[in-house]
Amino acid sequence: MKLNTTILLTFLLSLISCSMLGNDSNKSTIVGEWEWLKSTGGFAGHTITPDSTGYSEQQLHFGPDSEFLFFRADTMVTSGQYSLSKESEKIMIKYSTGDGPHLPDQWVEFNNNDTLVLRDRCADCYTSTYKRKN
Repeated sequence: MKLNTTILLTFLLSLISCSMLGNDSNKSTIVGEWEWLKSTGGFAGHTITPDSTGYSEQQLHFGPDSEFLFFRADTMVTSGQYSLSKESEKIMIKYSTGDGPHLPDQWVEFNNNDTLVLRDRCADCYTSTYKRKN
């Protein structure tokens, strides 16, 4: 019985530490400045880009202190705190903007260290692609 309990505790601790390592890795990967390339989605599958919207630039900045800033051109649209979690084997980002404009929770994917994909959590919502700024 003691051996089974020891094995179970070892297994659980391994799972917890792997989960914690994954979150730290994801957080260090997302930290930085990201430039918006395009968003695709909606009921008709539209693709929008900086050129089609008239915005010269749109950026997300993620800090190591869990702070984010969202800019359109040189104007900050909103800011606040972000958190990353693992849900259904996917990475979820949640934004807290206080009284500022609300940003929806999104699934996070990295195509590589320089490409960030944020997917809204609904069937007809948008998928946005960002490139890391140097």
